[in-house]
Formats: sequence, C-alpha cells, structure tokens
Amino acid sequence: MGLTKQYLRYVPGAVFGLIGSPVNLVFVKYRNLYTKYLAVAACENVIVWDTKTREKVIEFQGDKHEITTITAWQEGDKIAVGYQDGSVKIFSITTRDCIVTFSGHATSVSCLAYDSEGGRLVSGGKDTEIVVWDVVKEAGLFRLKGHKGVVTKCQFLESKNILISSSKDTFMKFWDLDTQHCFKTLVGHRSEIWDFVLLNDRRIITGTVDRELKVWDIKFSDDDNNLECEIVGSVIKNKKDKVTFFSLDNSSSLLGCYGSDHLLEIFKFNSEEEIQKILQKRKKKQRKLLENTEVADVSELIEKTLDDEISSLLCIKASGKIKGCSIIQEKINQAMVCIF
Repeated sequence: MGLTKQYLRYVPGAVFGLIGSPVNLVFVKYRNLYTKYLAVAACENVIVWDTKTREKVIEFQGDKHEITTITAWQEGDKIAVGYQDGSVKIFSITTRDCIVTFSGHATSVSCLAYDSEGGRLVSGGKDTEIVVWDVVKEAGLFRLKGHKGVVTKCQFLESKNILISSSKDTFMKFWDLDTQHCFKTLVGHRSEIWDFVLLNDRRIITGTVDRELKVWDIKFSDDDNNLECEIVGSVIKNKKDKVTFFSLDNSSSLLGCYGSDHLLEIFKFNSEEEIQKILQKRKKKQRKLLENTEVADVSELIEKTLDDEISSLLCIKASGKIKGCSIIQEKINQAMVCIF
C-alpha cells in the first residue's frame, strides 16, 4: 500500500495593508473634532483614519461578512454599520466597543440613516423592506413594506415624524411614522432612483440614470398627511453617465455627484445674498440692452431661476472609478473632499 498524499491546510489570516473597501466614506466626531477623522470600511472591519497625519487611530472588528454601508451620527460618537448578511452593528468611538447588533433583513443592508436626535436608526435592504430601530432601547420599532425594488436611500424629516425613502422601483415614498403607513408615493421618475438629498425639509434633489438632477419642492398644509411635491426644474450634469451617489457636506452648501466613471462634479447652493448679487448683475446688463426702449421697470423682466440657486462649481477627475466620497467644510470657502 502506497503512502497517502498529504495536502497543505490553508486557513484565513489577518488582513494587512488594507486602506479601505469600496463603500461610502463618513467623517466622524472624535476628540471633539469633526473635520479630521474619516471612517471607512475594510472588508468586515471599520477603520478610522486621521486625515492630517494619515495614520490609523481606531479599528472596529466585525464578523465574517463584508460591510455594505456606513453612517454616523454627527452630534455623537456612534457609527452604524450595515453588513452583507442583513445585520446592523452600532459601535461607540469613545469606548471602541460594539454597543448593539440588530438583525432584521433577509439580505444585505443597502442604506442607513440616523434621525437628528440620534435616538432612532433606519435601515433599508435589498429585500425591499425598511426597518426603524430604537437605538436607546436597543430594539426594533416596526417594519415598513411597500417598495418593490432595492431601497437605495432613507432619511428622516427633522420637522415632522415622517420618513422619506427611494428605491430602484422608480418610486419615492413618504411614510407617516405615527401610523406606520405610506401616505404619498412620488411617481415622477421613469428610471431607478439611486440617491437623493433633502435640504431644510423643503427641497429634494434626486439622481437617476440620466443626466438630469430633478429638483422638487415639498410643502405641508395644516394636515401633515396633506403633502404637495412639485418639480421645479432640473440641473444638467456635465458628465453623461448615471448618478450612483450624492455627497452633501455638513453645511448643506456643497453637493458632490458621481457615478460609474472617474469624475466627481461638485455643485454649490448659493445663499440668498449671492442670488441677489447675481440678479443685480443681470438687471444691470438688461438695462443697458433696453436703454432706448419704453420699458420702465427692468426688475419685472428678471426672475430668479433654478440655475441662480444651484451652480456647477468644479469637476474633479480621479485616477480610477469613484466608489465613495465625503465632503466636509472646514472653514468658510474652504472644504475637504475625500474620494475612494
């Protein structure tokens, strides 16, 4: 009888030299600073980097499943992490421990968002369902069903107990969290909604597979469930590919827009003072054109447009396809852009 053939046994070892995985980036509050530390996914772990010294300061250990999304509560020290197996973990930056683990999705978690107080967390999944969690009591509150595609974004309204969600089924839904039902569905899109941003609870900007960024105004009557959502125009991107994600800075004045190519386009939301300066220049130019006419008041001919409110600032070309981006304003007229 001959000798049996022996095989080498291979076991997984520690990951070394990994900077991050292609998941969204978030700035986190650490050592009372919010403009210095950046949290990124690294397979199943979360690494917090010091952007000034370029050193790793914290690493949160995960389980066997890869990270799919990250979000942070801006006013606190908590990071919420969604995983491929449908679980959600919340880590404390101060204690560097996992506070709680939620399990509520059958498939991977696609989006996460805190409310303004940090007491509730919402998660959307590829299973088309939305789950609202109570972070303080460490328990699930309820599940929202209605989308027929992957939930791409969820966000709480700060002024009302309402949740907004978008999906690849081309619909945006408004949920009354008191009654736990959808009271309005926005059907104005013809293609998948990949992301949206909410500005001051009054304006929504959506990104789809075309070049247009659709801009909507939302208005509430005395009855919270009586909501009007009206499209006010579109912003045309310089690049032709689809919008994958948005990145809104901490002051809500800069919006980064990127897709499946190497370009990051940054838009600026002009203040009311800046808009008035633009209109004054336009009036002055119009007066020169109408000097020899009988028009008395030029101001009646000048109206504020969407292009006056939202202007394209610049385009940044990365060395490869952009997988994640985060923008933070450090000082007035000075911002930091992190691209992965």
